[in-house]
Parts: sequence; structure tokens; C-alpha cells
Amino acid sequence: MSRQASGQSDVPDRSDVSASPTQSRRHVAAAANGTGTDTRASKSPATRIRKKHSRTAARSAKPDTSVRAAAAALSAQTTASSLSEQIANSLEREISDRHLTAGTSLGTKTTLVTSFGVAPATINEALQILRQRGTVTLKPGPHGGVFVLEQSPLTRLANEIHRLRVENLIDTNDAAEVLDGLDLRCAHDAVRFRTDEDVAELTAIRAELVATWNTEEGTTCNWALHRRIADITPNRMLRSFYQNLVDYIISEDTGPALGIPGFDPGSDERLKIHLMLVDAIIDRNDEAIDSILAAHRGEAPIPTDQR
Repeated sequence: MSRQASGQSDVPDRSDVSASPTQSRRHVAAAANGTGTDTRASKSPATRIRKKHSRTAARSAKPDTSVRAAAAALSAQTTASSLSEQIANSLEREISDRHLTAGTSLGTKTTLVTSFGVAPATINEALQILRQRGTVTLKPGPHGGVFVLEQSPLTRLANEIHRLRVENLIDTNDAAEVLDGLDLRCAHDAVRFRTDEDVAELTAIRAELVATWNTEEGTTCNWALHRRIADITPNRMLRSFYQNLVDYIISEDTGPALGIPGFDPGSDERLKIHLMLVDAIIDRNDEAIDSILAAHRGEAPIPTDQR
């Protein structure tokens, strides 16, 4: 499941480390416009969102600098299901990109309404989304407002993956590439820890794979095979990561292209590789796993069947 690197990087430019937060946000806003300076303030993404979704907002108000980068980077073309989710994702990106710590103020509801140029109800919906994700907390009173909430690393990971998917910054090819890195450990664990029950179920899946190969049912069976192999590992975190990635790939309309030259997911060679993998697990042939998975990734020829 290997793919070639795209040559693009999602890592934000942090070269201007001496700039103040306000200057950094202005730099990000300018970068979003594709210029060195913010020369398109009247046509910024936030302004386009405002025109499209809220004709009643005060368009002449100056955006609050605490969310200037988030407001400027927000695009009307993003694929979020609603404007409120777009705003929530934009604020979450602001927190992530600037590494804002717990307790950092994002402003008040009023300043957020002004910055994004939307109705208060839309901001309320966006904040509700962020509260459900455990990203922010709201504090009442004169010194209150919207503050970054402390998150556990696993919660932060889940939220980050969700945001990247919503913004189309990751796809099934990325998931398949991560699976490549997990396949080896899952397969070796399957060889070492498989039971007679595992063997019986893998044998049944093997037979079904042969009968349905190169059909829609065969694709489903193939992913069921990968899920079942991962089910054997005693490492619950590995199992969870692997199986959820498989479920994500299945849930998408298109499968991964994998970046393998001449890749044909329904070829006889691909079927042979999967059958050899099952056989190696059943036979406890741990030495064969590495070469089989190298062929599975398209990095080596299919090894000689040792059965």
C-alpha cells in the first residue's frame, strides 16, 4: 500500500519566529491571499464568507487580531457540512498551528462575530461543536470569553484527524500508507498468537476471497481479511488504529490508488499475495512475512510459494 510522496508539505511556515502574534497572524492572512502583504483585505476569505452567508453583518468592523489568521484563512470553498463547522475547524486550526496552550483566550462571542462577519447564532453553533470536541471552554463574566481547553493527546489526535479529513488535507492514500507501516507488526503478531479459531476463520475468508476476487464482494472480503488479521494482535492500540483506518477506507467512495506503477487491485498477482499471507499465518511461517508484505507494497517481486 505504498504511495509516492506528493512533494507538498502541510507544515506551516514558522520562519518569522521573532514576529509578534499579531504580526504572525497578518503574515498568515497575507499568505492565504498569495501575497507578501495583505493587499486584498476587501476580498479576503472572511469577507467572501460574510457576503455569501450574512448580508446583515457589520462589514466595516475591524477583525479581532486574536483570530485574524483563522478568519483570513477560512475559505468558502471548504467542504465542511455547514458554515458553523467551517468556523469551528478554522478556530481549531488556529489553535493547532500556533500551538496555543490551555487557558489562551480566543476572544469573546462578540469579537468572534465581528471577526467572521456572521450571525451570533452561527458562532454559538461553532462553539458548541468545539465544546463537544473538548477544544474550548466558555467562561462568563467581565473577564470571560472563549478559552482553549486542555485536551488529552488522544483527544487532540482524533480532533486533528477529523479536521484534516474535513478540509481534504488527507485521503484514503494517506490511510493506506499508514496501514503499510502497521501491516508488518499485525502480520507477525498474527503468526505468533493465532489460535485454532483464528485459523478456521482465516481459512473461510481465504476461500471466499478466491470465489469473489475482482468483484465488489471481493473488495469487501479483502478488507475483511485485513481486519481479521489485525484482530489477532494482543496490542489493543495497534488493533484499534489499524481497524479504524480500514473502516475509514471502506467508508469512502473511492479506494486508494497506492501509487504503485501498473497497480491493478483485481489482478491475479494481488490475489496470490493475499493467499500467501494467509497461508504464512496459518503455517506459522514468520520468516515469509517480510517478503510477502514487501510484494504487497509493490516494493519487491512475489516470493516463491513455499507451500
